[in-house]
Amino acid sequence: MAKKKGDKGGNPHPVQNQQLKAKRKQRVFNDPFPQEPLAAKPLSLRLYQFVSDALEEMPHDEKVATLRAIITNFAIEKLGAKPATLIQSQHTEQTDQQQVLIHENNHSIDIELAKQKAELINFVSNFWGSQPPE
Repeated sequence: MAKKKGDKGGNPHPVQNQQLKAKRKQRVFNDPFPQEPLAAKPLSLRLYQFVSDALEEMPHDEKVATLRAIITNFAIEKLGAKPATLIQSQHTEQTDQQQVLIHENNHSIDIELAKQKAELINFVSNFWGSQPPE
């Protein structure tokens, strides 16, 4: 039955296929923890206007990846947070080969976080010049 002008409501039985759902929850590129689930609740905060202006100039995926890496790096280094995949792997019995793979994976994660940290420092220093605002 066709909806007539002035009728209330939209589609009473919406259907969302799996392709649509998968596309909606795609990860950004360069994800250092691709197996980790993302938090159900997003983190939201207000930034200084000059910081917001600078971030708005970045491509969306790059901005998301950079900010996620900065916050993740801080949580790991300063708060002692560990990814659940690493915690689970520490509690299970592992062969020597599995331990080598985990060590290599941790090393590659450290390298990726160091690269992203260097990119952020470079971005901030280019944005502020030689000294941050007082």
